[in-house]
Amino acid sequence: MKVLEKIISEWDPYARTLALAVENAGEKIKDLHRKAKIKGGDGHRSIITNADKTSQERILGTFKAFSKVKFLCEEEAHNDRRVLSHENPDGIFMGDCVVVDPLDGTPLFARGFTEWCVGGGFLNIGKIGASAITAPQANGGTSLFSYKKQVLSSEGGILKTAHRLISKQSGQCVVLRGVDTELYGNIHGIMPKIARSARAVY
Repeated sequence: MKVLEKIISEWDPYARTLALAVENAGEKIKDLHRKAKIKGGDGHRSIITNADKTSQERILGTFKAFSKVKFLCEEEAHNDRRVLSHENPDGIFMGDCVVVDPLDGTPLFARGFTEWCVGGGFLNIGKIGASAITAPQANGGTSLFSYKKQVLSSEGGILKTAHRLISKQSGQCVVLRGVDTELYGNIHGIMPKIARSARAVY
């Protein structure tokens, strides 16, 4: 964490806080109890663990100094006025907003697998300003942080810096589709374009 702090010390405060918040949340939840339960009213395919809530609370807490930032989170937080409603996220494209997925891959997490992650993105008037994702148990710990033209990647705890995205290598990527790919038409609709640019799509 200290190495990350040093490398991103000159980033915008929002981008820096996002990277640290996501990394910290992933480390916090990786050893938590993994018992899951079905979310009330969401159906059998939507489950939640204590780690989902803990991760989200950790990320929101890291941003406590930024009182005007709004949040759009996977988990509802009725006791936090900064968190926008799922039904009507009014204001998401106005001012500063952080989009949070506190635990992507909850079913895998609950079953003891390592292929889960914590992710977030920072928006300023609807424009993406920074992003962060960490999978602390995959390949000895894998993370990716981006701000402007700088990209940081980490595997096995070793941080590497790149000053441009590796778009030319996208043809070597393998895309793994989740359940949501089949459930939501707007996501399913872009899969042919993604498939043409990737080595394989499963």
